[in-house]
Amino acid sequence: MKFLMTCTACAVLSAMAQTAISETADIDTAADQGYEDTIMVTTTSLGQEEKIEDVQASVEIIDQKMIQSLSGRSVPQVLNEATGLTLKDTGSSSQVYMRGFDDGHTLILVDGLRRTGKYGSSDLSGIMLEDVERIEIVRGPMSALYGADALAGVVNIITKKAVGEDRASITIIGGMAENKDRETGIVRASATLGGETVSHTFSVEVKERDEYRLDQSTIATDLPKESKKFFSYGNNIKLGDDTLQTRFEFWDQDDTSTGADRFSNPVAEYEKEKRYQFSGIYYHVGDNYLLDTNFGYGKSDADVDRGSGSETTKYSQMELNSYFRHFTTDNVTNIFGIGAKHEDIEVSMYTQEADRTNYNLLYQNEWDITDNLSTVVGVRYDDFSDFGSAITPRLSAKYDFGDTEFRIGYGEAFKAPHFTNMYGYFVRGGGSTIYRR
Repeated sequence: MKFLMTCTACAVLSAMAQTAISETADIDTAADQGYEDTIMVTTTSLGQEEKIEDVQASVEIIDQKMIQSLSGRSVPQVLNEATGLTLKDTGSSSQVYMRGFDDGHTLILVDGLRRTGKYGSSDLSGIMLEDVERIEIVRGPMSALYGADALAGVVNIITKKAVGEDRASITIIGGMAENKDRETGIVRASATLGGETVSHTFSVEVKERDEYRLDQSTIATDLPKESKKFFSYGNNIKLGDDTLQTRFEFWDQDDTSTGADRFSNPVAEYEKEKRYQFSGIYYHVGDNYLLDTNFGYGKSDADVDRGSGSETTKYSQMELNSYFRHFTTDNVTNIFGIGAKHEDIEVSMYTQEADRTNYNLLYQNEWDITDNLSTVVGVRYDDFSDFGSAITPRLSAKYDFGDTEFRIGYGEAFKAPHFTNMYGYFVRGGGSTIYRR
């Protein structure tokens, strides 16, 4: 089985700003870190926040202020405002295209972890906007840090965390389209409770949207009737040099729509899924090192009918990653990582029940050679139980000259074969078109 590989080499010249960012800064996060009016980013540094001007990658941040200023009602709609991203969003499902790459070539993460979903794929439509603190978009091959599927780049959704103070909010949204279709009702609520040692956060979102037809005379709907419920609970426990953050999510989707068969008869269609996710992050800060471990368990139970009968998915995933960041000198940081991920999936159209185990090792060196010149060198090794292994390197150098930055980088990435590519066989019909995989 061959991997789909990609590599890039680029030189970047920019004035006044080192990376593409939104106009507003994540002030709360920056202030917590001691950098007033400074944007912080985690995606390129494996969970450790760093100033965005120090990042050696093309990064765009959509922060909380930007999210609140946009008219988007979902994560895909908000991401439509990002540079160089194309999204296909039906409300029930979505696809992301970055830099001209196909769907599936952009890795979707939530707090640095993957999510389960229908057919073994992660879908941005299953992430509720009320729960989002900011969105980090990194362009370019990132498999040297995150492994498979990060060919075009990475979209990392950062969720809201407990802030050590009591706070609550509620949002109610209602409306309809001009043709009186798509009546919409959305209720969002969130709260944080607790103090500096132990704190809690809660989020709830309920979304009800009627179906939509651009042409009222047609049978088939252009957008489905949406019915979604989301709940999350997280806590933050801080004891001396140790911090533990845990989080639970529940998502329930029950969307319906109307299709048409080849004889123009109405056909009932639906997208149903219940998703459960438990995840956590543990930090330990030493004198000259930081130990960062993230873990997650997700489970999806879905039933989909897109006009050709029921297609069910039962999908579970466990993931554990640990990173040891050693501040070797004032100018040199070495990062060592080890991780494992196990997936079990059963889809009604697959020829067999499938499972996959992925082990990985990585190393990255960050060196500030002078006040103006810095380098990043990294490599990651991935081994998969069902099709092979891959080694992906990353090299980058950055030179600051006043308000101008020169950056050159090289990286490789790969896409792992999807379970559907390996085990799927199904036929769908829509008019005269037959889809076969």
